[in-house]
This record gives sequence, C-alpha cells and structure tokens, in this order.
Amino acid sequence: GEESARQEASQPPLYYMLAAPLIAWLDTGDFDAVARLNPHAAPGQPHSDGNKNMVVHAAAPPWQGTALAVHILRLFSLLLGLVTILCAYDLGRHLFSDSPLHSCSLTAGNGSTSEWLALLLAALVAFNPQFLFITASVNNDNAMTALASIALVILAHMVTDERAATHSYGRVGLLGVVTGLAAISKLTGVLLFGFVLIALLVIAWQRQTTEGSHRGLPLRWLVVSVGLIVLLTVAIAGWWYARNWLLYKDVTGLQPMLTWVGLRRLTLSQVIGELGGLELSFWAVFGWFNILADEWIYTALKIVARLALFGLGLWALQHLKRTYTHRQSAPTGTVVIGRPVVLGLAALWTAMVAAGLVRWTATTQGTQGRLLFPAIIAIAALLLTGLAAPVPRRLRLAAPAAFIAGLLALAAVVPWRYIAPTYARPPIVPTDRVQVAYPVHYRYGDDQIELLGYNLDRSRLQPGDALTVTLYYKALQHMTTDYSLFIHLWGQNMQWLGQRDSYPGRGNLPTSQMTPGDVIEDSYQVTIAPTATVPARVQLEVGFYDYDSGRRLPAMTPGGKKIELPFVGRFKLAAPQATAAAFADGGYILGGQLALVAWHIETPPAVQAGQVITVATSWQAWTALTTDYTIFLHLVDETGHIWTQNDSEPQGGEYPTGLWDVGEVVTDTRTLTMPTTLPPGHYGIVTGLYLLSSGERLPVYSPAGAIPENRAVIGQIDVP
Repeated sequence: GEESARQEASQPPLYYMLAAPLIAWLDTGDFDAVARLNPHAAPGQPHSDGNKNMVVHAAAPPWQGTALAVHILRLFSLLLGLVTILCAYDLGRHLFSDSPLHSCSLTAGNGSTSEWLALLLAALVAFNPQFLFITASVNNDNAMTALASIALVILAHMVTDERAATHSYGRVGLLGVVTGLAAISKLTGVLLFGFVLIALLVIAWQRQTTEGSHRGLPLRWLVVSVGLIVLLTVAIAGWWYARNWLLYKDVTGLQPMLTWVGLRRLTLSQVIGELGGLELSFWAVFGWFNILADEWIYTALKIVARLALFGLGLWALQHLKRTYTHRQSAPTGTVVIGRPVVLGLAALWTAMVAAGLVRWTATTQGTQGRLLFPAIIAIAALLLTGLAAPVPRRLRLAAPAAFIAGLLALAAVVPWRYIAPTYARPPIVPTDRVQVAYPVHYRYGDDQIELLGYNLDRSRLQPGDALTVTLYYKALQHMTTDYSLFIHLWGQNMQWLGQRDSYPGRGNLPTSQMTPGDVIEDSYQVTIAPTATVPARVQLEVGFYDYDSGRRLPAMTPGGKKIELPFVGRFKLAAPQATAAAFADGGYILGGQLALVAWHIETPPAVQAGQVITVATSWQAWTALTTDYTIFLHLVDETGHIWTQNDSEPQGGEYPTGLWDVGEVVTDTRTLTMPTTLPPGHYGIVTGLYLLSSGERLPVYSPAGAIPENRAVIGQIDVP
C-alpha cells in the first residue's frame, strides 16, 4: 500500500521490473502477515538496546509464499553483486597491466603480480562486509552498482586499448545501453550519464594530444559517440522522466517523495558532521542502519583508509615526476595511456557520486555508505593503489592482502557476532532458577501474563542516568494479539521521567508467539529525564497494552485486587551532590537515625481561628534508613490535646525516608490550618516521626536529654 511503499515508490523501476517475473508464479497473498512492521522499531538508532527489527518475524517462516519470494530476490541481488565483483577483477586487469605503455606500473613487468592485484581488487569489493550485507538484501542499489561497474569497465577497456580501431560504435552503443539502464535503476544513473560523456571527452582528448596524433580519435567519432549515448539513454529511460514531469511537474519525482518522507535543510557544517557515519556505514553498519560493530574495528578501518589516501597522494606525485621524465626521453610516437587515466576516471566517478550523496543528505535523511556503492570498484581501485604503491616492491601484494584478509575475517564474524544476537529471542529461564530482587506477581488481562518480578542494576540514580530494568514474566495462556510492554518512570507529583515501549524480547518475541509457562528474562534501559526534580522517589510502572487501540490490559495483585496504575517499585533519584549540614544548636535527634536540624514557621501577625500557618522542617539522615517513617506536625494546647495536625511521609509522600542517604538533608514544608473552633490560648507546634503501621514514634532527644511523648517542640503561638 501507499504507506508501506513510502520512498521506494519514487524510485526508477528497473530492479523491480526485473525482479517481478522471478516471483510472479508465487502466491504472495501472505505478505501482510509475513511482513508485519514492528511499531516500536528504532531505525537509524544504533545505540538503542532493542527494537532493531523493522519487521516482526515468525519463529521459523517456511520457504513458501512471501518468504520464498524474498529468498529468490535475495539470490537475484547476489547475482548482481557477482557481476560487480567480476567487474572489479576486470578493472584490475586493465588497471595493473604490465605493458610498458602503462606508465608508473605497480607490477614492473611481473605478470603474476598484476593478476594477483586484479584478484585483490575483486576481493576488496567482495569482502567488504557492508557490500555483502546489501548484496544479500532485496535492494535496488545492487542493480545500480552492477551497471555503474560495467560502465566503468567498458571505459577502462577504451582507455587502455591503444588501437583506435577498437573504439567501434558497437562498444559505444553498449555503453549507451548500460547508461540508459542505469538511469532507470536509480537517480544516480543520471550522474553516470554525465560521467560517461565526460569520460568520452577525456578519451578523445587523450588520443588527440599524444605524440603521433594521427593515431588519435577524430572529432567525428566523439560527436557521433556522444549522440549515440544520448539517444540510447533517452530511448531506454526517457519515458520514466517524462512520466514524472507529466504527473508531478518534476522530472526526478523527488519533490512529492520529499514531501511524503520529510524535507530537511542542512548547512554545510551539519553535512560534514554526518560524514563520520557515512564512512562507518561504507564498511559495517547493518540492519536498518542500527547495528554497529565494535569501536576498535572502525578505528582500524579509518587508519587503513587514511594510510591508503596518503599512499595515493605519494603515488600521484611519483607519477607526475615519472611522466615528466618519460616525456623528456621517450621516442617520438610513444603513447602514454592506461592506468593513470583509468585511475583518474575512477577518482572522478567517486567524487561525482560523493557530491551527489552530499546534496541528497542536505535534503533528506540518507547519509548511508551503501549510496556510495555505485562507485565501489572505483573506490576499491583507489584504496588498493594507495596501499600498494608506497611500499617496497616485495610487499606490494602483502600490504593490501593483509587488509583484505582482515576484511574477510570481519565479514565471516559479522553474522554471528553482531547480526544474529540482535535478532535473537530473549532467554528462557527455568522457573526454579528465577532470581528477582523485587518480587511482584502482578497478573495482566484475563490471566494472560504474569510479571514475576524485576531487578535493577542500581537503586540510586541522578538526572540523565540510564537505568537497566530486567523483567521476569511469563504467558499464562496463548494469545492471538501482540501486546506491547511499557515501562514508565514517574517522579515528584507524577512528573514524567522516562519510558520504554516495546514488544517483548526487545521487539523479537511478540506475545502471540510466547509459549505459556516459559519465563522470559527481558532487559531494557530507560534514561532519566535530565530535567527531573531532585531529590525524589521515582516510581516504576510496568504494564501491557494493545498498540493499535491504546487499551491497557488491567493489572491485578496476587490477591485479585485490580490496580489502576501498576506501580511495581521505586528507587531514589538524587541530586548531583548530596547536601549535608552540621547539627544545629537546640536541635533534636530521633532514634539515633535522624536529626531535626532546622525549622522555620511562617505565621500571620495575629493568629486566629481559620488561618493557615506554614512550617518548614529540615531533617538529616544519620544512618542508612530502610524504613519509611511518617512525619507528624501537630498543634497542641498546654494539656497536650491535639487541635489540628498534618501527618504524611516527607514532601507529601514523594520522598520517603527509606530513600535518604546518610548525611542527606531533606526539607519538608507543610501547613497547619487553625480550626474555626480553636479557643484563645497558648499553643505549641510539635513534630516527630512514627511508623504508620504501628503508630510507634521514634524517641526524641535534645541536648538536654529525652523529650516526653517523643515530640519535638519547634514553636509556640498565642491565639487572642
């Protein structure tokens, strides 16, 4: 449908036209069931700890229907990749030829060396892990890459063949057909069309400017060749661009696509900032641009690439020097052609593809290394030259071979080390081996899922920290609906602090595929909002819901009581630096665990019945508290009778004492409302702590000794 097609609907159609007959005989009516999109997918987010699968996969899809069609199309893509690799080998045979006419040769007349260099060039392409990944995918980049590689090889033949007669219009016609097919594969084919015209100009100029110009190509050949390329390209691909103009008044069809997927306008500095990711993804970024290799691998690849670039620069200087010397001593009629010109065309094509990608990146999201693959054999030729040229002759094979061996090892490891674990199902834990620090045993829905408990990687965090929550739950019955799991963090006054939503197993195990009775171990990272109010108690809420309707599964306690908000636990959110205070003169100690270190009472000039006074008390933890105490604030008369009170856990229950750190000072502010029946007289304001479950108060001591009734007197008022 329109939604699933998205950007691909704007792409030129050749790859799909060639692929369609291959699967036309299959019944793909199960497409929607097989290719169900993961609503929580995280494309382009390599640092996400889950949901890297765009599609919700069945446990083991059979090779039939849509699944079989995908395998067939992947094989088709592999064949296109093979074409690219063969082109790389053929380019290497012309690039590293031993002919003395090919100046500045790396091979020095050694035929076996040139053959090995050609093989190394093919291997450098074939063992690029990213190339293997894209080539094994259903992706129209593969057609464009193969056609661009064919075009570059044809041009290499024309450059290195010194016999002008071999530059027949048949070869030019083949180049025109390839260019036309490329233009109907991807918009990069339009760039290829321009590159081919420039290359023909270079070939004609090269032949005309060599000594013995009678051997050069005439102007007539250039004019006819350019006309033939234009004619064939327009004949093959022109209808597509005419269609775009008629439908959208835009020959490329980009504008309606950009309106659909989103347009952005990046500055040059922003584009440059994305080039680092482009380099990484040329070698090894998998999945939907969200699976990375280890950092040291990228560091090694960057080092080699920069060494190759340095070596290429040295080779260029060496070539210029030898060309000058050769021109001084070469006999009349010598034609200097071959590798330098081919390498120059490879550099030009690479620069054109890179420039096109930068322009694309500045318009919409798409800074991906695979978009450089139309120039992959050109890039490989430049890298191989840079790695081989500056080293001693005896090491010219060993240096690039060592790098390619490393690529081969990486390519062999990638599926098992990086890709497969990303899409693996979560661990199933035997019931008798489940170890949870925080048991819960909530049940969700109509006895569909039970949350046994959870573990936290730590119980004290600060704003901006990432908390790892490991849940243990199981299906109690088979489910036909795929429910989403949610983890919510709530701070003071229900301040939202963070959340994770996912299908179980970080997206890899939808509830419809869970086996009743299997206990699943499922870990998630939740980042605390940097703007969170501190210090605070953070409440952890866990539940399940239907993504399509948004309806939550009702939660119940082990006793069968329905819970509106399924809070399963809490942890401490601390300030970046704990606040401490010395014991105040006239202060109080409570049970040897806490101290009342300061207080302040705001009263009207004349307290009367019905008025409100505000009291702030500051408490300091002297020990690591494990109990949640209730603070009481009472207005008492001279007989000890309580006329009004305000009892609750600290800060209205938002920051229980059980979360306080040793030495931490917590200020609690609350009010006392004078009752309307309050008679005139002298009253005291007293405070303290007690256990809500038993009513037992903590003993209160002042510097003078124990305080009766375990209540600290912090103020007095007179009511006239």
